[in-house]
Amino acid sequence: MTISRKDFLKTGSLAALFGSSLFASRTSLSGRKPSKAAKNVIFLVVDGMNIPTLSMADLLHYKQTGGHTHWVELISNPEATGGWMETSPLNAVVTDSAAAASAFGSGHKVNVRSLNISPSGEHHKPILVTAKEAGR
Repeated sequence: MTISRKDFLKTGSLAALFGSSLFASRTSLSGRKPSKAAKNVIFLVVDGMNIPTLSMADLLHYKQTGGHTHWVELISNPEATGGWMETSPLNAVVTDSAAAASAFGSGHKVNVRSLNISPSGEHHKPILVTAKEAGR
């Protein structure tokens, strides 16, 4: 079966819009306060998730509910502890998944085609290993 580029992009766009609508409808936590301290953290990384993705989800959520998503509320709040992550590699303009995951997961930038290893050979511990060692 062959599919034209136009049909592929149209189907992909509809799938992304549907997926983001499900995501957006579940991300608003306005008015809810945690009842106790968090025991664990869910660390979710979406490959290719960027500002336009969050903006699209927020726009859809705003149209459906009249309120912004939790992401936009966090970014808009000067006292929030969240922020944006820079995931560019050390040796290129465009990153790959391994270098981006290393920057995001260990807090250290590496060269493209490297995973948690610096150009000098230093191994960087990923956040999930750190969490596991802490009993999470």
